[in-house]
Amino acid sequence: MMEEMVRESRLYTIRYYPRARNVWSRLWNRFLCNFRLSSTATTTR
Repeated sequence: MMEEMVRESRLYTIRYYPRARNVWSRLWNRFLCNFRLSSTATTTR
């Protein structure tokens, strides 16, 4: 029973971790871009 759980969790991790990492990197890039734009907009005024 424990082996089945480990096997299933391993498959779940292999399948969904790259997607989660991709989504996280997109959100992080968007956050950094917005932060850069807002900081440059306030400094140029």
